[in-house]
Amino acid sequence: MEIFTLKLSGHLFDNGDLLPTYVDLIRELWVGGYRMVVVTGGGSLARRYIELGRGLGINESLLDMLEAFNQASQRRLWRCSLVNY
Repeated sequence: MEIFTLKLSGHLFDNGDLLPTYVDLIRELWVGGYRMVVVTGGGSLARRYIELGRGLGINESLLDMLEAFNQASQRRLWRCSLVNY
């Protein structure tokens, strides 16, 4: 069995209507025997945090950490949505 990487745009998190469609697709693939690593982009929420952080004078290294925390939250959302599979 091969494992592949599935890169999902952060824009999916900006549009709640699209998320269920992608969750269903990933579930179908998983049930069908496909195994994957899901990677997500930051989306507008990550950009907003970075914008706010820059306005507060936060340095770029810490802004990178803020973006990573945001992406970790998105990964948790995916894991929770797929927990039964």
